[in-house]
Amino acid sequence: MINDPNRLMEGIATFIGGANSSVDPALLPPNQYSWGVNVSVRGGYPRTRPGFKFIKALPNGVIQGACYFNNSSTEQLMTLIGGRLYDAQPLDPQAAVLDVTPANELNNYVSRRASMVAVNNFLVVQDGVNPAIVYTGFNSYRSQNILEELQSYVELEITMGANNPRINVSSTTGLFPGMLVQVARGIPANTIIISVDTPTEVTLSENCTLTALATAKFFPPGPLQLNVSIPVGGIMAFGNGRLWVARGNQLFAGDLAGSYAGAEVRFSEIQYLNGGGSFSVDSEITGLAFLPGSDTSTGQGDLIVFTRNEIVAVRSNIFDRTTWQATPGMQRKMFVGGGCASPDCMIVTNNDVYFRALEGIRSLVQTVQFSKSANVTLVDSIEADRVINYDTARWVNLSTASYFDYRSLYACAPKIQVVSGDPTSYNIVFTKLVSQDFNPGVYQGNFPPVYDGEWVGLQVCKFVTGIFSGSKRCFALVCGSDGNNALYEITTDDYSDTVPDGNNGTTSLPISCQVECRRMAFESPDEIKELVRADVNFTDIYGAVSWALDFTPDYYPSFFPIQSGTIDFDTQTEQLETCSPPDLGLGYRAIRTVKPSDSCVIGISRKARFGYLFQPRVSWIGYAKLAIFKFHASRKDISDLGEC
Repeated sequence: MINDPNRLMEGIATFIGGANSSVDPALLPPNQYSWGVNVSVRGGYPRTRPGFKFIKALPNGVIQGACYFNNSSTEQLMTLIGGRLYDAQPLDPQAAVLDVTPANELNNYVSRRASMVAVNNFLVVQDGVNPAIVYTGFNSYRSQNILEELQSYVELEITMGANNPRINVSSTTGLFPGMLVQVARGIPANTIIISVDTPTEVTLSENCTLTALATAKFFPPGPLQLNVSIPVGGIMAFGNGRLWVARGNQLFAGDLAGSYAGAEVRFSEIQYLNGGGSFSVDSEITGLAFLPGSDTSTGQGDLIVFTRNEIVAVRSNIFDRTTWQATPGMQRKMFVGGGCASPDCMIVTNNDVYFRALEGIRSLVQTVQFSKSANVTLVDSIEADRVINYDTARWVNLSTASYFDYRSLYACAPKIQVVSGDPTSYNIVFTKLVSQDFNPGVYQGNFPPVYDGEWVGLQVCKFVTGIFSGSKRCFALVCGSDGNNALYEITTDDYSDTVPDGNNGTTSLPISCQVECRRMAFESPDEIKELVRADVNFTDIYGAVSWALDFTPDYYPSFFPIQSGTIDFDTQTEQLETCSPPDLGLGYRAIRTVKPSDSCVIGISRKARFGYLFQPRVSWIGYAKLAIFKFHASRKDISDLGEC
């Protein structure tokens, strides 16, 4: 045991507070680290993130949208690429991607982003320009010029005479001048009532052409057929039994599901019911989300309508449309001063909506609560501003997000990726995923969601999460650096990434990880110290792991190496005769590093291992968990400053 009164030690007992890049690393609390790359802090310590698994190649082109779709007979991952609708068949890597675009369509690509939403047994696809595609699970069609006969008419038995405009009716109740008369034969087309003469007689605008008894329909003025097609729009949501479509600053509500067959993909009520027409807000709608509510039949509450500058609530859980105009607060503003930037980058969880704003990730609950106080409304993602603050503003509207395995993944760091085979076409891909863990662990009480840092390894265009064969799974549609589209799965427990090997197979790729810890002052920030060594312990090691330890003194912008090495643990044994080799337990290794070298800090002529504060950075390639980290230092007096 070292008995040295000048010996100092500082370490990290737990990392459960997650990553925090919003303040200088010297100001971080003991349970946080400055930033992480490809790590998960679930359980309190950073470990290698779960692997990304290649599933299959996708058709090349612009990835406009993707969605999970299930009905009574199918579970599908649907995607719109280059204006064509595909079933990706994610559960069978060998199965071909199926083109289910409506028949006789050639090239309908006109929009970089598409909205896709499951509507009970239908999937509705919109690109904001073309008529909506409706997919049933077996075939698809355009919701265009779908006409239905007006149901509001009076049907009566009549007696008519040839060359006579006057007819006898069983009753004139409900009849009035101007009504259109239709009968199988005997009355010319476009004949209307001129007058109601007696309780049983009316005069028509044309003479009858024969003498007969017949059944006639009397229609009020207006069209005899209604166009019940889905309105063209760029953003959609389905909840509380209705499909909602946003176009510009207008919001349209479809017919109530269950009111008649196929009602959920019809828009007849907007034309003739009280409460018809559309809602409108002050600027272009950029997102729709249903707030979880207490409604026992749907579990959904208000429809939250986002623009870039405000948030509006619509009481969509009032089913009787005829009461909407008289309902107080049917449409009300919740917040002004910030809104949603991307309709595909919203997470609904824990009775809250997390959404991508121009300045970062916001929580709806916190945004509304702080707006009622004198406090400044900060974004929820302030700890992750190292990545989010530097996104290209004009591409934020294409960002995507997913909530899976109690973790939110937000796509960041966009760039242009040219599509293979078409130099004029390109995807906007997101090269980093900011990971927010809603289940970091229980440690002196439940912790709020924390950020792991950034995950890299994919160029993501869209996420899709759904329940396939009874298990919740998450997939990413990507456009790789070679310009080829592909489908990957975000796994929960793979030890490595699985990527194509170039020969129609796959290979395992170890994951590169990094943790930048806080700056350590050893509880004596005003004293100069010499860094002596470090203790680095890895556990849960699977296979070969390469590691490295770097550090930076004080506030120097570059890191200096201390030591690197390789750990290798067998993961299986072939010694036992069993049906398959049994897995061995994961490995553990305690490392006591060497003393840092005599490298000099440029500009101050002092050895790098001398300073007031030291920030460590631990890197490794492979699967492992960083369990223990400690820095050892020695207190120095003013006569020994480590000059060089």
